[in-house]
Amino acid sequence: MQKITKSGAAGFEKVVFDQIDSTRVGGLNLDKADAEAVFGAGGVIPAGTAVILDPEDDGVGKILTDWGSNWGSDDEEEPEDIGDFANIIGLVKKDTKIEDFPLVAVVQAGTCRIDALPDGDNENREKANVDHLIQFLPRITFYKK
Repeated sequence: MQKITKSGAAGFEKVVFDQIDSTRVGGLNLDKADAEAVFGAGGVIPAGTAVILDPEDDGVGKILTDWGSNWGSDDEEEPEDIGDFANIIGLVKKDTKIEDFPLVAVVQAGTCRIDALPDGDNENREKANVDHLIQFLPRITFYKK
């Protein structure tokens, strides 16, 4: 025995990816203040969270929070407001605790379970926006059992 003690309630981690073909080399450091604003201080960034790389922030990633508003009604119509989807680089590989400099592995190609994506308490999360994720992350295959 290694004298492991439990503190707090036990939990589990959802398996989001069945197969991972490619990840961002070196991972991605996320902005701690941004992550805490979305998931709370001392919280956890769940696997499957969409992350963006803002070209103006010197390589520091952020959680995708601007999901856009006017996506158009037809497939042929160009969306007027796509939010931050232009800067999306992938999905977080596994649950990551928010610490001083959260370093996350970012999946850029693979197979993802739609049912395991974060859904949160509102429609502005990954599970509710799978259609848009499919459009902007073509190397990730999304499926539902």
